[in-house]
Amino acid sequence: MPDTLQSIALTAALVLPGFVIADLAETRRATRAARSDLELVLRGLVYALILQGLVTLTGWTGQVLDALDAKGGWQAHLVEISVFALVVGVLVPTALGLGLSAWLREAEQGGRLRAWHYALGGRDHREAWDFVFGRQEGAYLLLTVSEAGEARHLLAKYGPRSWSSQAPTRPQELYVEAVWPADSNGTVAEEIVDRDPPRGMWISADKIERFEVLHSPAPKTDDE
Repeated sequence: MPDTLQSIALTAALVLPGFVIADLAETRRATRAARSDLELVLRGLVYALILQGLVTLTGWTGQVLDALDAKGGWQAHLVEISVFALVVGVLVPTALGLGLSAWLREAEQGGRLRAWHYALGGRDHREAWDFVFGRQEGAYLLLTVSEAGEARHLLAKYGPRSWSSQAPTRPQELYVEAVWPADSNGTVAEEIVDRDPPRGMWISADKIERFEVLHSPAPKTDDE
């Protein structure tokens, strides 16, 4: 029985980091409506094999396995095994998963997916909503919102304290950190431009009839 439990624990320690990477790689990225269990298992196993292969090349895995077979077993090498489990099972997979998420998210949002992105889980089936609100620099929005059967125009700031849901959430949701009543051209009355404190707003996408992204004009160069 002890040998069986040790084998199960060793297998879990070798495989689970791959699932940590696969799960964290999905953070802040639009996802499919349903991700099959088989897809998750296969991707987790691929990541685990890559990670364990790289760690094995360092010789560290062999040292741990030798320690398990040595006299006294794992009890005599608890510190070394714990450090290995912490680094290979938690720290490295966490860093790789979050880094992979950021790398794939940047490629997806910029429409720059290549073969290696797809191989590592990239996808180009995002919606326009995810493309717009997944950007990190933020923007000003001119929203046309339906309220009590009437259209209401709002100028809103989508910045670092704002948030938007991503696919497959239905309906999509948007929180803007500051909002001002405006006319159809986006003009705000002078007396409410600097109101304090700023008023944020939660908006359901099914209430938005349209929105325009207001981009600041590019600065002119000396040659223009």
